[in-house]
Amino acid sequence: MTDRMLTGAHVLIPSPFSGRDNRGMTVRSRFLRSPASACALMIVLVAAALLVDAPAAAENRSAPPAVATPWLWPVDGERSITRGFEAPADPWGPGHRGIDIAVHADQEVRSPAPGTVFFVGMVVDRPVITVAHEGDVLSSYEAVAPAVELGDVVDGRELLGTVTTGPHCGTSCLHVGVRVHGEYVNPLLFFGGIERAVLLPLASAPSAEDLPHGPPARSPR
Repeated sequence: MTDRMLTGAHVLIPSPFSGRDNRGMTVRSRFLRSPASACALMIVLVAAALLVDAPAAAENRSAPPAVATPWLWPVDGERSITRGFEAPADPWGPGHRGIDIAVHADQEVRSPAPGTVFFVGMVVDRPVITVAHEGDVLSSYEAVAPAVELGDVVDGRELLGTVTTGPHCGTSCLHVGVRVHGEYVNPLLFFGGIERAVLLPLASAPSAEDLPHGPPARSPR
């Protein structure tokens, strides 16, 4: 008599390692032969894989790429930011998706880094120029009267246009926005890093010269 035992249509082979036969394996094989059970198992495995990979994928998508060389400032003159980046709580929430740079009317606006002109035209009621850079990065400028056309290849310091009147802040500022993989990030990440807070000195203690001289005045009785 061989060590193979027939049970119905299934062949059971004793396991030399566990001392038990493989009836458990046979039950599992019957489970996997069921189309509905196999489909359910596949759904569970796919869902588990997505849950494991989702946080890493989201982190990689939102993280801005490393910038080996900081971008050049898009306008000449003193660097003055009148309003900084304010990240919205959600993609449709209120915020300030860029920075406002102090400028004057007709001031030249130049490309901060090499790229290709991705968009030139009106967005609602303001003229906007968008440049596509390496790494799925887009930089946008408003309000700017264009000196380039769609598809133009630009280098760093290439003239994009001149500041014109726009509803955001007239001609007193240039609004600059940067998107990475379609999500807005702080442009200062590309213009040399986030500005650090400056601690102001504490008020100094009064000196002897600041104190009143003479005997203290007596209060009336």
